[in-house]
Amino acid sequence: MRVNRLALLLTLGLGAAARAGKTTVDVRDADALRRALAGATAGTTIALAPGTYAGGLHAAGLAGTPGAPIVIRSADPARPAVIEGGTTCLHISSSCHVEVRDLVLQKAAGNGLNVDDGGTITAPAHHITIAGLRVRDIGPNGNRDGIKLSGVDDFRVEGCLVEDWGRGGSGIPRRRKRG
Repeated sequence: MRVNRLALLLTLGLGAAARAGKTTVDVRDADALRRALAGATAGTTIALAPGTYAGGLHAAGLAGTPGAPIVIRSADPARPAVIEGGTTCLHISSSCHVEVRDLVLQKAAGNGLNVDDGGTITAPAHHITIAGLRVRDIGPNGNRDGIKLSGVDDFRVEGCLVEDWGRGGSGIPRRRKRG
């Protein structure tokens, strides 16, 4: 009898997750990653298989919700996916309720990860979680940042390692635009 109740609870829980639109999109290459970013909706988890993905990725307007964030993560944190190169490995603009987890970002000419308001000062990106990233070998000398947050409110950065960024830049700067 106890097993039946547990099965019923699990079934109800899975139904609720499906109704909330929670889905996982498995990606194995940069083109699939671009498509997944373009199609992500609240509750989408984009899981990157181990391997190296071409940087220069940009996602604008990602809109998760408090109970259903958009998550971009390695499928296997023990063998993290690597996003390499581009001006910025990964640039997220004008977005909310987004989590970026357990990735390696490396060898970008500008910034490793850039999260910003897309130039809309009155509408900052918000509720952004960055966790378990390894950001390294970013930019030549100059204002090159490991993780750049510009026009972002309500954010968390947890357990990240940032090393070797441009001499004029920062590991994790936060710039708030004033109107």
